[in-house]
Amino acid sequence: MTSRAAFVKRSTPILGGVATAAVLALTLAGCATGSAPGTDTESTTIPETTISEPTAAPEDDGRLEANVIVLDARYDEGAGTIEVSSIVTSHIGDGTCYIEATSAVGDTVSAEVEALPDAQSTVCPTTTLEGVTAGEWSVTVTFDSDEAYGASEATPAEAL
Repeated sequence: MTSRAAFVKRSTPILGGVATAAVLALTLAGCATGSAPGTDTESTTIPETTISEPTAAPEDDGRLEANVIVLDARYDEGAGTIEVSSIVTSHIGDGTCYIEATSAVGDTVSAEVEALPDAQSTVCPTTTLEGVTAGEWSVTVTFDSDEAYGASEATPAEAL
């Protein structure tokens, strides 16, 4: 074996490892932004706070069961806010997201925002709940549309 052939043979696994590391680094770099799919980290819009209750999902009304997941619930005690990001993974389409935070003593704050369908899911845009007092809070997001209905599990709001 010539010295060039030996060099190529020995360097091939190293180059493969370098390529794998580069792909992994680029993939993880997208996660470092802290934003959910379909959200804009450059500007935060506060939705109107006109609140209406989601329609109750009858047992057999023909709508699909929506899988709603709270991606992030960040509690800022100093600002008196909770910032919530959530997604509907089992449905792509228009609808309304109802976000409600409940304190350990039973106080509630809520908001609603129009859902944004994207290529693979429906996004409930990042929403800031205001008027949050000190203490522990949990967040629930409900999605409601003509085609689907669902609610997330209660998720603790994490302090910043």
